Amino acid sequence: MAAPTRLDRLVRLRDNEEEEALKLLADAVGRVQSAGAALEALQRSATLVAPGMETAGLWEARDTAATRLRSLIEQARRELVRARQGETIARRRHELAHQRTEALRRVADTRREEQQLAIAHIEAREADEMAFSATSTGRDGHSPRPAAACTPRSASVYGVISHPNPTRFPSS
Repeated sequence: MAAPTRLDRLVRLRDNEEEEALKLLADAVGRVQSAGAALEALQRSATLVAPGMETAGLWEARDTAATRLRSLIEQARRELVRARQGETIARRRHELAHQRTEALRRVADTRREEQQLAIAHIEAREADEMAFSATSTGRDGHSPRPAAACTPRSASVYGVISHPNPTRFPSS
């Protein structure tokens, strides 16, 4: 299992946002379907109302019903358009939430890989240092003294430093 990063909590939050957006999308799709079904039912019932040979009162009642039905059909069409617009918005929000979540997951995965590489680098460096210290012991069993650890006096004796202050010459 990969080591957790500070981004894992944020990834979980983005997952929750994506799930909420998906639920809203499902609700919007359901509204579109129900609005479409209502419109279709109203349009079917409109074909059933056809004027025939009847009295003036019955004809007037049917005409009023047909006018009301046309009004209901227009309302259903507008509701269907609003539902489709809501579905489009919900779909875009879900896509955006999904993209943000995936981008954050990639960042978290990259951070985990960087951590693993850093750990592997540290382990390799420690192994190299152990191998170097095991092979760099002197003849007497002690490790040789590195040049950086030499004192200025011993360095000047061995010719590393010619004079402690090269701008000033010793008085003779």
